[in-house]
Formats: sequence, structure tokens, C-alpha cells
Amino acid sequence: MNLHARESEHGADHEPLAAKTAPTAAPRSPAAVADVLLLQRQIGNRSVGRVLGGFRTLARNTTTVSNPLSEARSGGLAPIAWTSSYDVDFTSTECLVTVRVRLVRDGDVTEEQQRTVETEAQNALRRVWDRRFELEDLDTHQRFTIGVHVQFVREHEHVTVALHSGARAQDLANWSVQKPPTSRAHELGHQLGMYDEYVDAQVINRATATSPGVYVDHSVMGNYYREGADEAVAQLRHGVRLADAIGRATRRRFRVSLTPGPGDYVAPAGDTRVV
Repeated sequence: MNLHARESEHGADHEPLAAKTAPTAAPRSPAAVADVLLLQRQIGNRSVGRVLGGFRTLARNTTTVSNPLSEARSGGLAPIAWTSSYDVDFTSTECLVTVRVRLVRDGDVTEEQQRTVETEAQNALRRVWDRRFELEDLDTHQRFTIGVHVQFVREHEHVTVALHSGARAQDLANWSVQKPPTSRAHELGHQLGMYDEYVDAQVINRATATSPGVYVDHSVMGNYYREGADEAVAQLRHGVRLADAIGRATRRRFRVSLTPGPGDYVAPAGDTRVV
């Protein structure tokens, strides 16, 4: 699926605020942490403390990662261009990546269908991207698991996506309700800064099966329809791209490693890259 040129503005306020602590705090999933952070941005730490009734708020030091990306095409065609953007928050053990999507459904798409697509996207992103990589800060030697989460919002979005009925072709800015869940993880992979990795004769870096931008290793950014959607995974090179973008945005140096799950088609577990 090709991408449309698509850019969006993000206007959320990101000044650091002091943490508040409760006597006890239950462990939280990346999704729960992301939800608390979103509430804090929207209504403030004090309000979150009141709304959640003692549920510990978090120290906020959000960095928005934003990078214009493009792929050159042959035959005088304009490049495929888009802007990768997402928020990054560091806790003591996690690097939390949050993509905010404003989903705008067509008139013939029901609210129930939209909710289904949102659930599919959250589950697919969790399966493919969440807790897939680990960062080590080369200066402090702290380790962080990269937690990846998508939130569907009405404002302060990183990207706006039109939701269509049927199974028409998709790109980052256009989804279809009947496309498989893995396609949500693929398209959101573009929002995380990933390129397509399947053959496209019009794209110079992916023109043939032997082109440098083409991979056949069950990549979620590759031809997962042919290789098996259920086996599609994020590979170490994708973690390297994430770590590089996050490192440049936060002015930190990282080593990234893969945290493979059972049955994954991945590089060896000990394989790491420094970025």
C-alpha cells in the first residue's frame, strides 16, 4: 500500500510537571501509562489526581519526535512523502511511544465499525510493536523497554485518518473497515518512521526483488499478505530507526536490542545495534 503525502500539526503543551505520588501504586501497562499521560496533558496533574482518586500521576517530560520522510520515484513521479510524528515519555524502566490518531469516518461507516477498527489497531500495534525493543542509554546505562501505544483522539492528533467502508486500498491517511488488522500495524509503522519494504517498480529503492529497500523476512512493512499476516513482525532494523529518531530528538545515545517472542521470525536474540 502506497502512502499519500500527509502532514499534521500537533499543538499539545509539553512543559515538564512535577510528579505526585500516592502511598501505593499498582503496576500499569504501557496503555494505562499512556492514558494517564494523555489526561495530564489535557486537564493537568491536579485534575488527574482528583479524577483517578489517588492513582499516581507521572512526571511529564514529553518529547515530540517529528521527521519528514520521503521515497524517490522514477519516471518523473513526485516522491512519496509524509511526516512521522509521535510522543515519547521516559519512565524509570520504559520509553513510552504514543501515536495519537484522529479517525474521521465516512457517512456510510457506522460508529460500531469505527470502534472495531480502533480495537483492531490497538491490538495489532501491541502485537507487532509494543515491548519489541529494548534501549540502553550508553551514558547512564539505564535500560528501557519501548512501549508503543495508539490513542484515538478528537484533537491534538499526530495524524488524521479517513475511515472508509469496504476493502479499498489503504495508506497512512486512508483506512478501510474490511482490511485485516495487521494492515493497521503496517500503516502505523509509517507513522513511527518506517518505509515500505515490498517491491514497487515506481520506487527507486524498491524497484526489484533485489533492491536494497526490499526485505523478505516476515517484516510487517513488507509483503505480509504473501508471507503471512499473522507472522508479520517488527524487525531489529525497525528498532534501530526508532532508537535513532528518539535519540536525536532527546539528545541521547542508545544501544537497541530485540526482545523476540515465541515463534517470531527474527534475528538472534543477542543481536544489538548502537545508534
